[in-house]
Amino acid sequence: MSVVVPVFDPGPDIDQCVRSVLGQSLAPDRYEAIFVDDGSTDGTASKLDRLAHAVPQVSVIHIPNSGWPGRPRNLGTDRARGEYVLYLDQDDHLAPEALERMAELGRRNRADIVIGRETSDFRTVPLRLFDRDRDRCTIEDAPLMDSMTPHKMFRRAFLVENGLRFPEGRFYLEDYLLVTQAYLRADAVSILASYPCYFYYRRRTGANAASGRLDEPEVYFDHLRQVVDLVVEGTAPGELRDRWLRRLYRYEVLAWVSEPFFLELEESSRDLLVTACRPLALAAFGGAVETGLRPVERLRSALLKAGSTDGLADLARTVQAIEGTASVKSAFWSRGRLEMELEGALGRPSGGPLVVQADGRSFLAGTMVDTSGWAIDGTADPTAYSAVVSIRQPDTLIEWRARATARTQLTSAVADGGAIGMRPILQVRAWIDPAAGASGGPLPEGDWEIRARLLGLGIDRRLNVGASTEGDVQAKPAWLGDPPRIAIPTIDATGGLRLSVRPPEYLAHLLDGRSMEWLPGGGRHLAAELPLASRGPVAPFDVRVLLSGPAGSREIPAQIVVVRGRPRLVVQVGLLRARLPRGVHDMRLCVGDRPGPAIGRAETIRDGRTFAVGAPRQTLMRAAASQAGRAVRGVVRRARRRRPRPPSTTASTP
Repeated sequence: MSVVVPVFDPGPDIDQCVRSVLGQSLAPDRYEAIFVDDGSTDGTASKLDRLAHAVPQVSVIHIPNSGWPGRPRNLGTDRARGEYVLYLDQDDHLAPEALERMAELGRRNRADIVIGRETSDFRTVPLRLFDRDRDRCTIEDAPLMDSMTPHKMFRRAFLVENGLRFPEGRFYLEDYLLVTQAYLRADAVSILASYPCYFYYRRRTGANAASGRLDEPEVYFDHLRQVVDLVVEGTAPGELRDRWLRRLYRYEVLAWVSEPFFLELEESSRDLLVTACRPLALAAFGGAVETGLRPVERLRSALLKAGSTDGLADLARTVQAIEGTASVKSAFWSRGRLEMELEGALGRPSGGPLVVQADGRSFLAGTMVDTSGWAIDGTADPTAYSAVVSIRQPDTLIEWRARATARTQLTSAVADGGAIGMRPILQVRAWIDPAAGASGGPLPEGDWEIRARLLGLGIDRRLNVGASTEGDVQAKPAWLGDPPRIAIPTIDATGGLRLSVRPPEYLAHLLDGRSMEWLPGGGRHLAAELPLASRGPVAPFDVRVLLSGPAGSREIPAQIVVVRGRPRLVVQVGLLRARLPRGVHDMRLCVGDRPGPAIGRAETIRDGRTFAVGAPRQTLMRAAASQAGRAVRGVVRRARRRRPRPPSTTASTP
């Protein structure tokens, strides 16, 4: 296993990258790290040399500055000895088990490419691609084109046999060129979605290795044309080619003439940009590629092809002013999942409409409706709007997509000036499963903010879900899973909806200051319903109860079990070898090493039986009858399970 890292003047930002490489769960003799120093001038070269001298699996290649990462990556690949090569940028880092998990997945499935889940604070993570783990897929049956970066694991023999190398020198989209060819030639691609592997975080200087690269727009779009040619040459006419070209058009052409980037340019720079990308738009992105765009994107495409710089700026300002809102109406537990009813809206500020009607046509509210070219279609189609719900950790920004459905109501609204318009309201139902919400795996412990992505007509808004003043989010904490954990819906200080996932030891904190609902008992055990919800299979969890009374203190074994969907604390006072002394004892729950919260008082009577103070007591005879009844019912259930089923009969016809 080989990791190749191109390096140029990273400063201290490379330290986390190095720590993540050396901190892998793989044994040091099972992988190597190759740092290719591309003529650094900030002292990094000597730092890497010292590292290579001290750590056997690290090596360094020094070359004169080439100006771009293509040559360093190629040289690192040539030096690599591992079965797989992973390309890592100097300002990114890996999760501790990334290499081990990705390599195991690749070997098990004989994959040519392995894609590990990505996390970023400045670039969009393709959540759809990482919905679930995939053993073997191709560009034909998976949305691989959503991830075009080179930060993947490639089988080295696959690269060599197909002559796949990065273009060297100053080449924009050098990663697209190699990844496109790799996708077209790969027999199998594996996707590790259930474990975050690769982290892109913004540098402290604000400029990452892959940012700020449109200072030569004519060169950029000439290089993009080469990527387009590869897609056209490598695919047959049809849906796959159109979808791939549409993706390139949307993110590598139209994004540059959209908000906020286009509005940040000087007018002269806008003109240069439109002049540079217009020929490619006219030549390569017509027909089904363009008609498959969303309405606002089609309008933007038409303005670009017409060379209307002012029109593109006006459209960018109009779209930038459109706001999104999302709030929770209710949240409750159902079958082990947090089920939420959310409401989202797209429109102008202060509840204004998204579109207005004039002369029998639809226009974005705020646009110049006196020009026919500004009209957009599809605005009254409810299927033109959708929502994606996800959960994200605020500190790590690890994000998982939740299951969700949405329906759209098109409501009337009044625009500035009195024009009648339409505002889409999305009614969203979403489910978050703490036991399987991480692409099939359990959600890691921590706080998770609920996010909504509202999409409509080519407008995209990502925002945190807030609490509604009319909503009901009083869902109880839930006791879930095997091993059990606690999941707690909360509203944070900013009014946002969150889900906190905590270990079972958090129960002591949760019960602190709460009264317990003790159930009737016969004196051989104490039982109390806990103020928690629970659904699905939940493993029993061992705890202890500390009883303190006139004769001292002693711990009694206890267990938390789920009975008819309710977590119950069961204290086995009948298991004591010696009877408790008569009198009243204070009870504390012990979860972990320390005594926890007070949970009530228990009284031991003359015959040694112990009852919770305030709970109804069963007589000795009634308790024995109840216990015998439970035993008989258990025998009957087991006998029924062992009884052979009668043979099925089929009616015959003459």
